[in-house]
Amino acid sequence: MAQKRSKIMAFYFLIMLFWMALYAYMPILSTHSAGLGADSVMVGTIISSYGFTQMLLRIPLGILSDKIGRRKPFVILGAFLTALSSLGLGLANTPVLLMLFRGLAGAAAATWVTYTVLFSSYFKPEESPQAMTFANAFNNGGQIIAMLLGGFLAGKIGNQAAFFLACTFGAGAIILSFLIAENRPQGGTRLTVKALLSVGLDKNLLFVSLLAIFYQVVSQGTTMGFIPTFATEIGATKTQLGTITSVTVAGSVLTSLIASKFLIARFGTRRLVIIGQIIATTASMLLPWVAGNVWILFAMQFVVGLGGGLNYPVLMGLAIKNIQSEKRGAAMGFFQSIYALGMFIGPLITGWLTKIAAAGGLSTLESLQVGLTVVSAIGIPALILSILFLDKIPGNQKKG
Repeated sequence: MAQKRSKIMAFYFLIMLFWMALYAYMPILSTHSAGLGADSVMVGTIISSYGFTQMLLRIPLGILSDKIGRRKPFVILGAFLTALSSLGLGLANTPVLLMLFRGLAGAAAATWVTYTVLFSSYFKPEESPQAMTFANAFNNGGQIIAMLLGGFLAGKIGNQAAFFLACTFGAGAIILSFLIAENRPQGGTRLTVKALLSVGLDKNLLFVSLLAIFYQVVSQGTTMGFIPTFATEIGATKTQLGTITSVTVAGSVLTSLIASKFLIARFGTRRLVIIGQIIATTASMLLPWVAGNVWILFAMQFVVGLGGGLNYPVLMGLAIKNIQSEKRGAAMGFFQSIYALGMFIGPLITGWLTKIAAAGGLSTLESLQVGLTVVSAIGIPALILSILFLDKIPGNQKKG
């Protein structure tokens, strides 16, 4: 029992450093991109490149890790790429270079599929939803610390400081990635093409992945995309940009922890996902119109995070809940690759909508209000689908 706890604790710190390296500079990425000459569409492209590479790589990485029966080499690779991409972003002096190195960060994030499968191997199959919500809490905890520090250093020293801070976190992740334990299976599992298709075409996995796409479209198009630009328009400093993104994640951490310990067992996953979608979608749509100052924006983003913490982590656990252990790497790869489509198109949609609105004569602030509201409304179809079909997943029926 003590050995298992030590394995889990080591993984917790690795998860934190991994995501700290990917998110320390997020509070200033959109404004930094604009400062290098990027228009709203190019800013959206830079942010979406992170999702594009994940969309391409996550399925192959999941399949490959299943075939060789190992996760740790991919965990090490991911840690290395976080450091390299952060360094490149800090040195980049054109929007195109920013796009390329943020895409490399997406390649690093694509290895998260192996992180999640290796972490879930420390738990019994029926514990996977709770395990993933708890892992997600540490993931988000690292993001909070990193974005607060990144925004603070960017305000005091300059934007490059946030990128180099991320590189430092990545270096720490590299060291720790060599020290974690791997639960080795009984040899590599050579999945046939038919078996892989059965995983990728599993209707429950596809449905949960579809819901995750909607979530990522809204999240990446707003909080991790153009909310920092909106905040700048209403007077936020660079330090406050770090706080704005961090309070969103803080809300997610809070509800993730409560969900993993109490709410899933009490209410069931269906109710939690629906409640989370209602909270996050409503707050996201109202935010551009009611957040007239930074303090209201803080509060609204915290509410958005509360909703997200009841939604996305639970969906991640559901993605592999009914999948055989030897196929979980492929299943998580399919899930994360499919939802990366949302990460890719979310910032692009917001960027294009903002540009179109500006071309129609609206001010920068008004254009952002239009873009943020429309992309937030994409959460409505996800809510409807959840209400109608989420209880059809085996073991996920309504409670009460």
